[in-house]
Amino acid sequence: MDDTSDYTEWFNAVRGEGYYIDGGGPAFEAYLSGRVPPPEAAARVTERDPKSKLRADAKVGRVWTLLLFCAEDCLEAHPAIIELLRRIGTLPKSTEEGGVDWAGNDARTSWGRLWRDANDSLWSDTISKSRGARALATNPLSEKWKNFQAFSAACVPAKIMGMDNEVFFALILIISVLEKKRTIPELEMNVPAAAQWFLIAGRTIFNQKIEENESVNCAWDTESELWKGKRGFSKERWAIWKERWGAIGSTSDLSEETREICRRVAVTMNKVERMKK
Repeated sequence: MDDTSDYTEWFNAVRGEGYYIDGGGPAFEAYLSGRVPPPEAAARVTERDPKSKLRADAKVGRVWTLLLFCAEDCLEAHPAIIELLRRIGTLPKSTEEGGVDWAGNDARTSWGRLWRDANDSLWSDTISKSRGARALATNPLSEKWKNFQAFSAACVPAKIMGMDNEVFFALILIISVLEKKRTIPELEMNVPAAAQWFLIAGRTIFNQKIEENESVNCAWDTESELWKGKRGFSKERWAIWKERWGAIGSTSDLSEETREICRRVAVTMNKVERMKK
C-alpha cells in the first residue's frame, strides 16, 4: 500500500473475511479512518454480539488476526494498532457469562500464538493459496515480511502483550541474515526485515542478556556459520553484526535501496552504543 491514511483498498479486500466480520472490523475501520477515538475503538472492536454463537476464545483470535494482518500489509497503521492494543489491554474484565478478560493470560497467550503463526508463515519464501486469497495478495512477500518485523520490533519497546520475548525470534532472523552465506535474492528478501529490529528496537537488542533467558542450546545460537565466539548474545557479537551490515551494504549486486538500509542500520547501531540503558 502507498503511505497514506486511506485504508479503503485494504478493507475492501478483507471485508468478507471471518476475522473482519467477527473481529470488530467495522469499528477498526472507523478507528483507522479517524472517526472513532482509541478508547471507544477498543470497546467496540472487542464487543461480543450477544446473538452470536462465537466462543470467547474465537472472538479473541479474530480480533488479533485482524490486527496482525493489517500490520503485515499497512506499515503506516502500526502506531495506531499499537495504541489500540494498549487500550484493549486496559479493558476491565467482562462480567458477562463467557466474557473475555482482554488483559488476562489467555488473551496474551492467544496473541503470542497467532503472532508466531504469522511470523512462521511469512518466513517461508512463498505465500500459500489461502494467504494469497486474502488481503492485498499483490503486495510482494518482501514488503509483508519487512512490515511484520517492523511491527514486531515496535511492539517490544512498547511492551505490547509481553512481546519482549519475541526478541528470541528476532535473533534467529538476524543470525540467518548476518551469520550465514546468503544469495543476493535471499539478502534482498531478508535484509530489510532484519534491519527493522536494529532501526526500531536496537537498544533492546543491544541490552539483551538472552543467555539468561533461553537455553544455551537455543536454536538461534546453533545455526551460525560465522560466529565462533562465546555462545549467547554479547557486545562482541554485536560488533561483528555491525561489521556485517557494512560488508553487505558494500555488495554491488544488491539494490541501492537495500544497500541504503544497511548503511542506516550501521549508523543506528553506533547511536545505540552511545546511549545509556
